[in-house]
Amino acid sequence: MPQDALDEHGVLRETTSTLKVVVDAGGEEGPVSRTQLRLGRVCVGGMTVENALCDVLPPGENARVGLAFLRYFTLTIAEAEDSAVLVLTPRKPGKVQELRLAGYGLSIERCRNGHWILGVALESPADRAGVKGGSSLLRIQGRLARHVPYAVLVDALEARKGETLEVMLEAPGGESAKFELTAEPML
Repeated sequence: MPQDALDEHGVLRETTSTLKVVVDAGGEEGPVSRTQLRLGRVCVGGMTVENALCDVLPPGENARVGLAFLRYFTLTIAEAEDSAVLVLTPRKPGKVQELRLAGYGLSIERCRNGHWILGVALESPADRAGVKGGSSLLRIQGRLARHVPYAVLVDALEARKGETLEVMLEAPGGESAKFELTAEPML
């Protein structure tokens, strides 16, 4: 949701718990980051999602849903002569309760040349271990991660407090390192 819309509806306040995610370590201009927060209830396509995780977008940007919503919706592209319409259809009717986030502090940002690029939540297990935002995922739990489907990666990164994850990453500068992370409550 755009920041101005969140402000207008009184959702984003000084007391709102947020999570800052470094998407890319950046160059001379510094790191590129985004902020996330929890919304009480979101209605999309006739489905209610309780406790939804939300990215705070720059003011004036159009609201949009992230890849994580594909857990709950099927995405269909309806093509017309000059345009295409994206249609979200609930996989199951009713209400979904997203769980409070426990994890390693890694988020899936994009895929580049078959490698998943990860963001890192500040003050998370990944951040404290020295993982840099914009790192490429090479291995996860000892298995090659190149061309791993998005849904498989989401499942691998979901965690309960205390679970461990071993990843091999290549930082934006080209240096590779192995990290063992322990999940903890995040947001």
